[in-house]
Amino acid sequence: VIENMKYLVSRKGDSKAFLVFKMLVLPENYQQIHEACKLAKELGLSGFHVRPVDFEREDIAGRKRLDLPIEYIKEQFARCHEEETDAFKVFTVTHKFDPEFHTIHEFSQCLATPLLIPILTDGNAYLCVDKKMEAESRLGSCYPDPEQILTWWGSDQHRELIKAVDITRCSRCTFSQYNIQVEKAVKEDSMMVSFP
Repeated sequence: VIENMKYLVSRKGDSKAFLVFKMLVLPENYQQIHEACKLAKELGLSGFHVRPVDFEREDIAGRKRLDLPIEYIKEQFARCHEEETDAFKVFTVTHKFDPEFHTIHEFSQCLATPLLIPILTDGNAYLCVDKKMEAESRLGSCYPDPEQILTWWGSDQHRELIKAVDITRCSRCTFSQYNIQVEKAVKEDSMMVSFP
């Protein structure tokens, strides 16, 4: 893997490709976060991206809540940020987790799914990027004719699938920020669109 990263850096040339080392924080590797970040920088990568793993997902056998040494990990994150330069960025992604790095949903309902269509290489489309390849969230197919999308997108079945989403069964939500924004701006009307 390291040799492949070196190769990518050597081939980057003057391109604007942003090469990133991504790491999930696990019980087995939390002590290596800063070392991994330094390695990414030494290799000449553009950035280092680290976030807690989500072992609370329903689709993981043996799912469980992890109790990680949060303060130690935060210290590792801080040390990583000390490595930042104009040419090397560090992303410590924790906004989709509570202070103990457990999954949270800061919205009451999933309203982000109509904003995009996750379409996989086989042509099948799904309700949610986090539920792709799950039969119950399959919307339809756009292969071999992409216009087939028009037969199921926005249909009654599509609306029912959206309404049926139970966020307590969802993992870390890729589009949590969209859900928060839609809930605040549309559902709660915090932008006062309906002001007379």
